[in-house]
Formats: sequence, C-alpha cells, structure tokens
Amino acid sequence: MSRCRFMSHVKIISMAGIISLAAISSAHASVQISRPLDGSTVREVVNILVPVSSVPQDGSVTYTIDGKLITVSAARTDDDRQFVYRWDTKNIDVNHKDQVKVQDGQHTIAVQACDASGKFVEPSKKITVFVKNTVSIDMPSSGLKLRYRAKLGTADKYHFKTSLGIKSVQGVTDIAATLGENVEGVEGVISRSVEDVMAGGDALIRQSLIGTLVNYQMGNAVPVSQITSTPMYRAEDGIGQVKYVISSAASGKGISVIFPRLPLEKITMNSTWQAKERFLQNQITHESAVFDTTSRLDSLEWQSGYPCAKIVTSFSGLVKIPFSTLFKQEMAIKGTRITYFAYQSGKLVSAKTTATVDAMVDQNTVSRFGQSSQGGLNRTGTPYGASRMPAMPMNPAGAGIGSPFDDDMPGVPSMAGTPAQPIGTNRSHRSVSIPGSRYNGSSNYSTKVPVTLELTENIEIIR
Repeated sequence: MSRCRFMSHVKIISMAGIISLAAISSAHASVQISRPLDGSTVREVVNILVPVSSVPQDGSVTYTIDGKLITVSAARTDDDRQFVYRWDTKNIDVNHKDQVKVQDGQHTIAVQACDASGKFVEPSKKITVFVKNTVSIDMPSSGLKLRYRAKLGTADKYHFKTSLGIKSVQGVTDIAATLGENVEGVEGVISRSVEDVMAGGDALIRQSLIGTLVNYQMGNAVPVSQITSTPMYRAEDGIGQVKYVISSAASGKGISVIFPRLPLEKITMNSTWQAKERFLQNQITHESAVFDTTSRLDSLEWQSGYPCAKIVTSFSGLVKIPFSTLFKQEMAIKGTRITYFAYQSGKLVSAKTTATVDAMVDQNTVSRFGQSSQGGLNRTGTPYGASRMPAMPMNPAGAGIGSPFDDDMPGVPSMAGTPAQPIGTNRSHRSVSIPGSRYNGSSNYSTKVPVTLELTENIEIIR
C-alpha cells in the first residue's frame, strides 16, 4: 500500500472516531445552568436559565431549591434557547410548611434534565447563590429622612387599581370563584410630572390619565368615558401632603391618585408614626375614606431595582366604601398597606393596600351579585327551589352616591353622576341561596346575612 493511500486510510478512521466521539458526547451532554452564575449574589426575581441544548429533545427540566422540588418546567424564553424558572426571592416560600419568607444568605439551586418520557437523565447540576434583598447601608444615628424629591421636568408613570372582591357570603365561597376579585373597582395608568419647584420645597405636580380609565362592574371591564386625560395640578410638600389645587382650563374631568404620606421627622428602624390618610378613592367624585393610620419602618430592601424603605401601615375605622354602589352603609374596615419608597431618588415605587370587611348586609344587596342558579337550605332545612333573579342595574364606580368632597383637594368641582349601566352579558353570573335567609320570590328582603369583602388599592411605578 502506498504511503498516500495509507495516510488517507488513517485520516478516514480518525475522522470516523471523532464523529463517533462527538455523537457519544452529544448523547451524554449534562444539563447546565447558564444564569445565575455559581457563587453570584442575587435579589428580587431571579431567572434560572438552562440551555435547551443541554436537555434531551422534547425533554423538560426539574428545579429544586435547597433540596425542595419547585417545579418541573418546560417554559422557555422568547428566543426558545433557554428553559426558564423565575424565582421570586421576596415571596413566601410555598414549599416550607411554616410559610416563611426566602431568607437572605446562601441557597442551593439544582436542575435535572428529563427526557421526553419524563425519565431523569443523569447527572444533575448544582450551583450556590447568595440572596441579598436587604440594603447594606449604615442607618444614620440621627435617623433617615424620607422625602418626595421634586426635580423639575421629571415624570414617572404609575399603574393603579382599586377593587372590591367578595370572599364569602355566610361562609359560602363559590360566589368569589364565580365573580372573581373585580366585583367593583377602577384601573388605569397615570403620568405624574414635576411642573415647578417653589420656594420652601413645595412642588407643582401634574397628574394626567394615560389611555382609558376602566371601571369594573360585576367582573366586567367597562371604559369610563367621562374621565379624560385632562391634567390635574396640585401643590405638594415633601411628605406628600397636598397644599392646594389648581383647576385646569381644559375641558373634561381628570383623576388624581393618592400617594402615601411620609413621616415628618427622621426615623430609625422600627420607628412608628401616626397620620390621617385617605384610601379607596372614587375617581368619579374624588371622595375618599379617611383613616387614622399607624406606620412603621420595617426594613430597608431592594424593590423593582431601587433601594427602598419598606413601610408597614395599619388602619381601621367605621366608614363607607367611597367607590361602591353595592355597599352604601358604613362598615368596619381593617387593613394594611405595604409601601416601598426609594429613599435615594425620593420617589414612590409601590404601595399595596389590602383590607378585609366583615359586615351584615341586606339580602337585597346580596341579590345584586348575580342571578341565582344554585339551591340552598332555608331555615327549616329544606332546599330552596331554583329561582331566577333579574340582573340589577348599576352605576359605574360609585357615581351619584352622594355629595363629593375631598379634604385635601379644595376647589375640585363636583362630578356629576353617570347613567345607569346594565351588568355586562359577556360573563356568567350566579349567586347562591343563603342558608338561614328568607326569599319569598319578590324583591322584599328583611334578612341580613354575613358577608366578607376584600378591598385592595395598589399603586406601582412602571419602568
């Protein structure tokens, strides 16, 4: 055999060996974690990324954190190159029997590939990360001064939503499952800009609606046409207190979103302070509920990319729900607001309020939750017959529920009520017959039944 033919033969064998080794290597490629990096420090929402190329075709990935199974996920990133699990390190650890928060410090992330049949493919991949949601600063001995910082020309966008949900009626919870959380409420986006900075530190703030204000009626979203992008101007001081309002010359009706008030004095960790604050605003009339509040500096944490002061505010009182047309009587409301305030940039990052109401409500109001399609037991213990109650008309977002007022906003003109709107027909409505109540086939109800409501009011910056 000639030297050239011999060398060619060797090359062919060598290439075949390389191809064979590559095939073996590909078949046994181990699963990898591309992000986060081993030993890295993480916070807030962590995207745990696994390359699709390191997983068998049509396979999936099992994720565990600190030895606890989190999910078997086939979710992928938009470019379809990575499997992804989004680990929210600021949420409750749902895998822990005591429902504890994810703690700052060392945690182990492990992933294991599964083939198309769901069988584990060895080996797994483990990395160590260090969660650090707390902010590392030395609290000044004199305390931290929290102030809204007005810089001329700056503007931020905020999403806001206020809603009322039915948790149960006399212990029956399927009403909440039927109607969802948005039995009544409003939702929208505002632009909040600094138009002028005045002597003494007060600022002229302009708020205007972006897009359409949406009103919820029995779970249906209905645009509110009479609320426009007309701007509202008001002078605010550094703690968020409204000094006065300037009426806009533009036609139409604008909105205003209430921001939390900050403490007047400097505060240290666990400091508390009291204030009167407004909640649950009706955007049609600008009426709001006023509560005496107690606030506490809970911690310094990262939130939405900002180092923030986390403030926990509690409140309670006997008030009317300003935006509600279903519940017009005074009710005992008790709630909590969690505020994240970016103390370096001087801006609100988020304020999320949750309140619970246990009330005795007339059955006539209960009937407005929908049409009866389910039997129950009356006081004798016998089933009710299936009855059909007509849908009740409602005014959007509390229109026409009384004279508007606003203790912080003098000079705001009264908002006229809006025509009655029928409950939407694009959703199935039903209510339950209430054990212990009387229904004689008419609209005359004399029985009050216990109802548990949940009120939420959220404001969050849009980045």
